[in-house]
Amino acid sequence: MSETPSPLSSTEKLLTEKATGFLQTRQWFDVRAMTLEGKRTRARCLQLQFWFVTDKGPTKVIISDQLAVFFIRADKTEALQKVLQRELGFAVGSKDFEPLWQIKFLDLKDFEQQPIAGVYFREQRSLYRARQAAKFARIEVLEADVRPADRYLMERFITGPVSIKGEWQQRDGFWEVENARLTPDSYKPSYKVVSLDIETSMEGDHLYCIGAQLASTAPHAGPQESQTVMQERVFMLVSEADQPENTPEYLQYYESENDLLEAFLAWFAEVDADIVIGWNVINFDLRFLQRKAQQLGVALNMGRDGTSI
Repeated sequence: MSETPSPLSSTEKLLTEKATGFLQTRQWFDVRAMTLEGKRTRARCLQLQFWFVTDKGPTKVIISDQLAVFFIRADKTEALQKVLQRELGFAVGSKDFEPLWQIKFLDLKDFEQQPIAGVYFREQRSLYRARQAAKFARIEVLEADVRPADRYLMERFITGPVSIKGEWQQRDGFWEVENARLTPDSYKPSYKVVSLDIETSMEGDHLYCIGAQLASTAPHAGPQESQTVMQERVFMLVSEADQPENTPEYLQYYESENDLLEAFLAWFAEVDADIVIGWNVINFDLRFLQRKAQQLGVALNMGRDGTSI
């Protein structure tokens, strides 16, 4: 990975900046819509967020004002329109945002060569409500299970490597891109990977230890050089130590679970890993840490932009 450029000020933007990268995560959110004057409204709009490893550094791409969609047979549009009016109200838009829902006839056919129509929604949550209402009305909907972020990528034939063009702005430890245009490209990423393992009591209510190893990968390395260990850390309660005065450098002791967890989170934020791996790391390790953090009143801010998980 190339060296990250010098940070920009909070107001400076590179309007035509371009970089290549590799997709890591994708999410959708229903967020407050903005007027043309930049004021928030009570209406909500669909927003997509993607995280990439890029040649500029960690990058968050925001795609705003998207429309969620599913499809129906064209001969079912009148019946569905009545269902949507009853469930969601009449389709009314404004100069600032799209109607909550709308039906458009398309030059497409289903597998039985029947014409279809697209049903578009300003919010993903409205699509879910409409899907359920259509089910009760015995109206078949098509592709209502495709997540909007996945659809966005599939329609652009993006599977991993990508070219990103848009308005780049430096944030705290990462880049943020708005009004982005994503296209397929070729890119071989390198990652910083944290391997995580925790130790708890048999009852699963006490945290004794967090072990972590930070390694890097290189896209052109051979089999023997595919991973380089950068750091190893063990965060442990001093009550679990056999000889706390005789400890290796990587082992650090703490008086309480609260101190242990906060030290680990500070280290995790500092190393800024791209990937977290481990044995059952989501369903056990991260889930336990989330419960423990809530119990202790500690924010488990392991998201790259400082958000909690």
